[in-house]
Formats: sequence, C-alpha cells, structure tokens
Amino acid sequence: MFLYKSRLLLPANLFIVIILFSTLYSGASAQEISNKPMSDPEKEDRIIEKDADADFYRFYSYLSGGTRELPFWLYANRHGLLRPESSLNFISGFESKTRFTGRDSKIDIRLGAELVNRFSDLDNTIHLQQLYGIARYRNIMLRIGNFYRMNDFDPAIEGITSGFMIESHNATPYPRISIETNGFVEVLQTQKLFVRFRYSDGILENNRTISSPYLHQKSLQIRAVFNRVSVQLGIFHSVMWAGRDDERGQLPHSFNDYMRVVFSRPASEDSDASVSEMMNRLGNSVGIYEAGLTYRASGFRLMGYRHLFLEDEFSVKFQSPWDGIWGLGLILYENNVPIRAIIYEHMNSIRQESRIGLPQGRANFYNHGIYTEGWSYRDRVMGNPLFTYDPEENRVINNVIIAHHLGISGDFSERVSYRAKFTYSRNYGICRDQIISGGCNIIPGAPVPDDLQFRSRSELRQDRLSWLIDLNYILLPSHNLKLHLSLAADAGDFFGQRIGFMTGISIAR
Repeated sequence: MFLYKSRLLLPANLFIVIILFSTLYSGASAQEISNKPMSDPEKEDRIIEKDADADFYRFYSYLSGGTRELPFWLYANRHGLLRPESSLNFISGFESKTRFTGRDSKIDIRLGAELVNRFSDLDNTIHLQQLYGIARYRNIMLRIGNFYRMNDFDPAIEGITSGFMIESHNATPYPRISIETNGFVEVLQTQKLFVRFRYSDGILENNRTISSPYLHQKSLQIRAVFNRVSVQLGIFHSVMWAGRDDERGQLPHSFNDYMRVVFSRPASEDSDASVSEMMNRLGNSVGIYEAGLTYRASGFRLMGYRHLFLEDEFSVKFQSPWDGIWGLGLILYENNVPIRAIIYEHMNSIRQESRIGLPQGRANFYNHGIYTEGWSYRDRVMGNPLFTYDPEENRVINNVIIAHHLGISGDFSERVSYRAKFTYSRNYGICRDQIISGGCNIIPGAPVPDDLQFRSRSELRQDRLSWLIDLNYILLPSHNLKLHLSLAADAGDFFGQRIGFMTGISIAR
C-alpha cells in the first residue's frame, strides 16, 4: 500500500490546478509546435501524442500459434488481445477514428472505435477493444471511454520498452474519463518550459473479489529545455478504491472518500473502511517518481531516464533507491536505416523496502490485502508485464525480479521494417516464498520476530530468456497494405522452452 505525505501532496495538487489553467491560454501546444519550422530534434522531442487531427481507419487479421502456451513477447504488451494459455489465436479487427469538426474550429471533436473478433482453442469473443470520444479546446483535451494511452518516456521507444510500471500496453483499456493537456504544452510562452498533465477516473471489471472498483489516476510531468539538453521530471499517482465486497458490502465511495483518495488521506474513522486504511491511506495506491535527461544533436538524440516505483511510505522516502527501472536510449532521425531506435532497460524489484539481512520483497509489488487481484485488469497486469499474474490464484506470483531488456527498431529498406526485443531476467517469486516461519512484513524500526526463519533468495531463482522479432513488409504503399510476421521464443527454468509465431495482414489509411 502506497502512502503519500499529505503535506507534500496538497501543494502538489494545487500546483497541478495552476498548471492546468495556465496551459489553457499559454503558448503553442505540441501539435502547433510541430507545424513551426524547426529542426527534427526539436520537433520529435516535443511531440508526445501522435497526430490527433487525422482521420484514419485500419483493418488487421493475425494468426498466432506455437507450443501449448505462447511465448512471452508474443502476447505481452499487446493490449490483452492474445490468450497466452492458448496455442492458437486468430484475431481480426477494425479500428477507426473520425473528426466531426472543421480544421478551423476552436473545438476539436473526434470519435474512435476498435472492434475485435478472436478465435482461440480456449474461447471465442467479439468485443469493442476501444470506444471513445475526444473533445479538445486549445491545449486541454477531454477523453471519455476505452482508449490506449502512451506512457513511455519518449514516443520513439513506444513498443520496444519492457513496459511502463503503472499502465503499460499489457492489459485491455478500461473505461474512464480523462482531462489532460494535448501532449507536452508550452507554459506561458517561455519556449523553455513544457508540461504534460493528466487526471482521470475510471472503473474496473465486476468479476473481482471487490467488484467494480474505481481507479483514480493523475500525473504531472515537467520538461525544461536548455539548448541541446532537456531535463524531465514527473510524478504519477494511481489509486484503486471503492467497489463492493460480498461480506462488507459497498466500500467507502462518498465524495468525502474521493477527496481522501485524491489527496492521499487516511480513511475516515466513522467510515466502513478497514483499520489499515484508517491508519494508512484509503485504497490501493501506487506511484512513480520520474527523472530523465535528453541530449539532442543534429542527427540523433540520446536519453537516460529513471522510474522509481512507489508502493508504500518507505519507497516515497527513497528507502529502496535501486527499485524500479533505469533506461538508456538512442534515437536516430534518419529513415530507412537498420537501427532507428535502441533502448536498454534495467529493472530491479529485489529489496522493496526490506531491511538488510531480512526476506526481500517486503512491499509485495502489485499485490494488495483488500483488492486481492492487485494491480491487474481482466487477468492481466496493468503495469510492467515482467511481473507475473496468475489468474487461477488471482494475484501476482512473481514480483522479486532483476531484469535486463534490449529493444531495437529500424528499417532494412523502404518497405521492410522490424522491431526486436530481448529480455533476460532472474525471478525469485514473492517475499513469502522465502519464509519458513514468521512473516514478511517487518517494517523498518520494528523488532525482528524470534520465530523468523527464511531461505536464501538464491534457492528460489528461476532464469528466463525471452525474445521477439517483428517483421513488416509494405505490399502496396499507396494503400499502406502490409504483411506481418513475428517469431518469439522463451528459454530457462521460469517458462521452460516455448516457441511461437504470428503472421497476418493489415491495411490502413
């Protein structure tokens, strides 16, 4: 359970409100900036969201198969489209986005949808993967519905990272209402300071232990540009709360409870919340501190970033400074080159605020005592997929991890592009797997129980190596008709030997 210090969060929320209104009437948005004459490094560095004005449609059809279970990167970070437990998936989908206002209109209104039909040897389904509306006025945008969201540090590495730790591309999108800036926007025509702000509230599925809980999310990112160097800082705060328990009934969900969620306050003593929520904070909260540095040259940009995952009060105080993700990336501006983007990430979730010499993984990332399915949606981890969720146990069963990840994208020719992922990880289960007697949750400063006995983390170690290669060939450039081929495999004790493929076709405008 993640706890923010209230005296820190209150001014942070007030600052967010100030930023929201200042960007409404500030300088150019990311889209407007992209239309100004400037160097490619400046344009690509400041555009975070894809072109929001263009109408488009896309039809795709994919067939995947392999061993009894699909290899990891064939299904992970694909928005929950493929069933990993199935050796065969046949997917067809149609996605479109339409603009309903003229380009000269001050208010931009769009509707989007994605209809998916899946056949597998486990189940068949036809469903709306996305259905959303967007209304934008100046630099502020309102989104309603189910939609994908970009969260990686830089748009050029989207799709080749291991996945953002709060909301990656691993799970299907959940319904929400979101107000946000239109990408990074300039503050008060400074030409040096840019911000991106998001504030959303949604609801998760009803077939959970706590049915239909709400999900509150907000984030603020600030980018300062100094000639060729830009510095980026951000904070992300997400809370799963409310919902209905079969035994306790409706959990706290009043407006007063919502304010406690927004400002990360304990539950009211006269509410029906649990004792732990009255002592700590209401709901299941996670967060991220983000820090990054980008250097832009005439033909490339080099970036480094740090995402510190926040699960409880001690992570906020930097008790486990190595937990989270470190990333280093290189982006080339030239097209039709073998390497356009390359990213290396190191993820560490070993300590999790544990005291030195005691069982590691104390914070139990992505799991929660009340919301027992933890940080998941429709049997998929919403965050980084290297954390393993077991639908049968309804919880994350592997969150003590050290991982190295390499992602690459590029072009072999004008018509042939690719992306590749290679991930090696050492996996140690969860903290309680180390326990022989006693318990895991020994907070800093508390006495160590006399009956505590635990096995070495090395006794639980299971290695895994997962790789993926995606190839795309443009058959008809005028219609953007493409052939797709993916090959993936796993090796090591964690998954065993798995291999699979995916092939398909898509057409888009």
